Amino acid sequence: MSEQNNNNKQDVTTYEILDFLKDHMVTKEEFNGFKEKVEGRLDSIENRLIYLTQKISDIKSDLKKISERTLEDSDAHAKDIL
Repeated sequence: MSEQNNNNKQDVTTYEILDFLKDHMVTKEEFNGFKEKVEGRLDSIENRLIYLTQKISDIKSDLKKISERTLEDSDAHAKDIL
């Protein structure tokens, strides 16, 4: 089993490792900048959701008022007919 594992391993040089790291790693500053950008976007989305939730609540309230007035109007109209 150990011999099979050794056959699957690939020898790499320190230079190749460093080259790979240079190509794929990010600095702390880059990470923090990305983090701040994402946090800003999430804050914006959260604010939009809060706004939309309030607008939906307002619309629901308006529809309820319209429904109540329509019922009152139809009741008054029915009484007039009777």
